[in-house]
Amino acid sequence: MINIRKTLIVTVATLLFFNMNYLIADDVSIDENTAKDEFNIANEFYQNKQYQDAIDTYSILIENGKQTAEIYFNLGNCYYKVEDYTSAILNYERSKRLDPSLKDVDFNLKLSNMQIVDKIKPIPELFLFRWYHNLSNFTNSTGWGVIIIVMIWLTIVLVLGFIFLSSPNLKRFSFTLAALCLIFTAIAFIIGSEVKQSELSHDSAIIFTESVFIKSSPDSESKNLFLLHNGTKVTIHDELNDWYKIKIADGNDGWIQKSEIVKI
Repeated sequence: MINIRKTLIVTVATLLFFNMNYLIADDVSIDENTAKDEFNIANEFYQNKQYQDAIDTYSILIENGKQTAEIYFNLGNCYYKVEDYTSAILNYERSKRLDPSLKDVDFNLKLSNMQIVDKIKPIPELFLFRWYHNLSNFTNSTGWGVIIIVMIWLTIVLVLGFIFLSSPNLKRFSFTLAALCLIFTAIAFIIGSEVKQSELSHDSAIIFTESVFIKSSPDSESKNLFLLHNGTKVTIHDELNDWYKIKIADGNDGWIQKSEIVKI
């Protein structure tokens, strides 16, 4: 019994002091009040159908380091209104990368993808992978961090109950729940870490050239494999000099020049 108590206490202490870097937001280079004012001004431009002025104002915020899911989402809406669907898709995808739980992003992405040439059918996912991705999209890394902290404190309370409660039944109940909380905390930490990594990564991109042949090798004289058009999302798997090796949703891959795409 003493060994079990020590193990639980050590485990909880380890969780408490574990590195939680993904909870810390990046600093921005402009004052928060200034950013809020600019954001409100951009929103007013949008509401008044001054879409280009709104685009310029949102873009200035982003250039000054204020990169949030909401700003990218609103910028995507502006581009959609001016029928620049490729830029709309890029900004919706950037918004989704920063906060996959943001309302309406997926719906607006579907609307935008209906406007582009390429209609690529993705490879069907296994149920478990689809379930895991849906769970990952429940919230952003900050949200997962909050969940982890709540689970850690709940585990602490249950461990204290296991140590100090006198009833054997209540002690067993506290021990079982504490063990489950530890398991859920570990799962949440894994998911939160992957979500944070996804937020920071730039391994996906949008094609901005009107049409481009995907090559069999990083050479402009190599064989043409297939044709893609602007607005299509690709995943970057490798790079060599001025070329990226990319893959599309149906599993086909090839090489494209870096100048043809913009990273998400």
